[in-house]
Amino acid sequence: MSSPAAPKRWAQPWKPTKNSRELGRRAIARKKPTRKDVVVGIAASGRTPFTIAAVEYARAHGAKTVANRLQSEVPARQSSSCAIVAEVAPKWSLAPTRMKAGTAQKMILNMITTGAMTRLGYVYGNLMVNVSPKNEKLVERELASLEEAPDSACGSA
Repeated sequence: MSSPAAPKRWAQPWKPTKNSRELGRRAIARKKPTRKDVVVGIAASGRTPFTIAAVEYARAHGAKTVANRLQSEVPARQSSSCAIVAEVAPKWSLAPTRMKAGTAQKMILNMITTGAMTRLGYVYGNLMVNVSPKNEKLVERELASLEEAPDSACGSA
Protein backbone atom coordinates (compact mmCIF):
# COMPACT_ATOMS: atom_id res chain seq x y z
CA MET A 1 0.00 0.00 0.00
CA SER A 2 1.53 3.28 -1.04
CA SER A 3 0.97 6.64 0.59
CA PRO A 4 -0.65 9.48 -1.33
CA ALA A 5 1.69 11.90 -3.04
CA ALA A 6 2.74 14.84 -0.89
CA PRO A 7 1.49 18.24 -2.02
CA LYS A 8 3.96 20.16 -4.20
CA ARG A 9 4.42 22.81 -1.51
CA TRP A 10 5.97 20.17 0.77
CA ALA A 11 8.73 19.59 -1.73
CA GLN A 12 9.54 23.30 -2.00
CA PRO A 13 12.21 24.83 0.21
CA TRP A 14 10.76 27.21 2.77
CA LYS A 15 12.20 29.80 5.05
CA PRO A 16 10.80 29.54 8.55
CA THR A 17 8.87 32.65 9.51
CA LYS A 18 10.51 32.60 12.95
CA ASN A 19 13.69 33.96 11.32
CA SER A 20 11.97 36.99 9.75
CA ARG A 21 11.88 40.25 11.70
CA GLU A 22 9.72 41.81 9.00
CA LEU A 23 7.07 39.09 9.24
CA GLY A 24 7.06 39.51 13.03
CA ARG A 25 6.44 43.26 12.70
CA ARG A 26 3.71 42.73 10.13
CA ALA A 27 1.96 40.03 12.16
CA ILE A 28 1.70 42.18 15.30
CA ALA A 29 0.91 45.35 13.32
CA ARG A 30 -2.25 43.63 12.00
CA LYS A 31 -3.39 43.29 15.64
CA LYS A 32 -2.87 47.06 16.23
CA PRO A 33 -1.46 46.91 19.77
CA THR A 34 -2.05 49.91 22.04
CA ARG A 35 -1.30 50.93 25.63
CA LYS A 36 -4.34 48.86 26.68
CA ASP A 37 -2.69 45.63 25.52
CA VAL A 38 -0.20 43.14 26.90
CA VAL A 39 1.84 41.23 24.33
CA VAL A 40 3.67 38.07 25.38
CA GLY A 41 6.55 36.99 23.16
CA ILE A 42 7.21 33.25 23.34
CA ALA A 43 10.66 32.02 22.37
CA ALA A 44 12.51 29.26 24.20
CA SER A 45 15.89 30.68 23.23
CA GLY A 46 14.80 34.30 23.56
CA ARG A 47 16.61 35.02 20.29
CA THR A 48 13.88 34.36 17.71
CA PRO A 49 13.89 37.34 15.29
CA PHE A 50 10.13 37.11 14.55
CA THR A 51 9.26 37.25 18.25
CA ILE A 52 11.73 39.99 19.14
CA ALA A 53 10.52 42.21 16.27
CA ALA A 54 6.86 41.69 17.23
CA VAL A 55 7.56 42.54 20.88
CA GLU A 56 9.61 45.62 19.92
CA TYR A 57 6.80 46.84 17.65
CA ALA A 58 4.16 46.31 20.34
CA ARG A 59 6.26 48.09 22.96
CA ALA A 60 6.91 51.02 20.60
CA HIS A 61 3.12 51.34 20.22
CA GLY A 62 2.54 51.50 23.97
CA ALA A 63 1.70 47.89 24.81
CA LYS A 64 3.12 46.25 27.92
CA THR A 65 5.38 43.44 26.77
CA VAL A 66 6.52 40.20 28.37
CA ALA A 67 9.18 37.77 27.20
CA ASN A 68 8.44 34.11 28.01
CA ARG A 69 11.67 32.18 27.49
CA LEU A 70 14.09 29.66 28.94
CA GLN A 71 17.38 31.57 28.66
CA SER A 72 17.96 34.37 31.16
CA GLU A 73 20.43 36.75 29.48
CA VAL A 74 19.35 37.07 25.89
CA PRO A 75 18.07 39.79 23.51
CA ALA A 76 14.36 39.27 24.26
CA ARG A 77 14.89 40.77 27.72
CA GLN A 78 15.92 44.12 26.26
CA SER A 79 12.92 44.23 23.91
CA SER A 80 10.31 43.52 26.59
CA SER A 81 9.03 45.32 29.67
CA CYS A 82 9.64 42.20 31.77
CA ALA A 83 10.63 38.59 31.37
CA ILE A 84 9.35 35.28 32.71
CA VAL A 85 12.20 32.80 32.57
CA ALA A 86 11.56 29.11 33.22
CA GLU A 87 14.42 26.82 34.11
CA VAL A 88 14.25 23.22 32.97
CA ALA A 89 16.59 20.41 33.94
CA PRO A 90 19.79 19.99 31.91
CA LYS A 91 19.39 18.19 28.64
CA TRP A 92 20.48 14.66 28.06
CA SER A 93 18.84 14.60 24.63
CA LEU A 94 17.42 17.30 22.35
CA ALA A 95 13.86 15.94 22.05
CA PRO A 96 13.09 15.69 25.80
CA THR A 97 14.54 19.17 26.36
CA ARG A 98 12.23 20.63 23.73
CA MET A 99 9.27 18.82 25.25
CA LYS A 100 10.16 20.10 28.72
CA ALA A 101 10.65 23.61 27.35
CA GLY A 102 7.28 23.55 25.59
CA THR A 103 5.57 22.20 28.69
CA ALA A 104 7.16 24.86 30.92
CA GLN A 105 6.14 27.66 28.57
CA LYS A 106 2.60 26.31 28.24
CA MET A 107 2.27 26.24 32.03
CA ILE A 108 3.38 29.88 32.20
CA LEU A 109 0.87 30.87 29.52
CA ASN A 110 -1.91 28.99 31.34
CA MET A 111 -1.10 30.92 34.53
CA ILE A 112 -1.14 34.24 32.65
CA THR A 113 -4.48 33.57 30.95
CA THR A 114 -6.08 32.17 34.10
CA GLY A 115 -5.00 35.28 36.01
CA ALA A 116 -6.28 37.57 33.26
CA MET A 117 -9.64 35.79 33.05
CA THR A 118 -10.01 35.93 36.83
CA ARG A 119 -9.13 39.62 36.97
CA LEU A 120 -11.62 40.37 34.18
CA GLY A 121 -14.34 38.64 36.21
CA TYR A 122 -14.72 35.65 33.89
CA VAL A 123 -14.37 33.10 36.70
CA TYR A 124 -17.18 32.17 39.06
CA GLY A 125 -16.02 29.80 41.78
CA ASN A 126 -13.94 27.33 39.81
CA LEU A 127 -15.93 27.80 36.58
CA MET A 128 -15.13 29.88 33.52
CA VAL A 129 -17.98 32.21 32.60
CA ASN A 130 -18.63 34.70 29.80
CA VAL A 131 -17.48 32.15 27.23
CA SER A 132 -18.95 32.00 23.73
CA PRO A 133 -19.43 28.33 22.87
CA LYS A 134 -18.62 27.92 19.18
CA ASN A 135 -19.38 24.22 18.72
CA GLU A 136 -21.48 21.39 20.16
CA LYS A 137 -18.76 20.24 22.55
CA LEU A 138 -18.44 23.73 24.07
CA VAL A 139 -22.23 24.12 24.32
CA GLU A 140 -22.38 20.85 26.28
CA ARG A 141 -19.54 22.01 28.53
CA GLU A 142 -21.33 25.32 29.19
CA LEU A 143 -24.56 23.51 30.09
CA ALA A 144 -22.66 21.25 32.49
CA SER A 145 -21.03 24.33 34.05
CA LEU A 146 -24.43 25.94 34.54
CA GLU A 147 -25.67 22.83 36.32
CA GLU A 148 -22.56 22.76 38.56
CA ALA A 149 -22.66 26.47 39.43
CA PRO A 150 -23.55 27.16 43.04
CA ASP A 151 -26.78 29.12 43.41
CA SER A 152 -27.81 27.95 39.94
CA ALA A 153 -31.45 28.62 39.25
CA CYS A 154 -31.23 26.28 36.28
CA GLY A 155 -31.40 23.03 38.22
CA SER A 156 -31.24 20.97 35.05
CA ALA A 157 -30.33 23.10 32.05
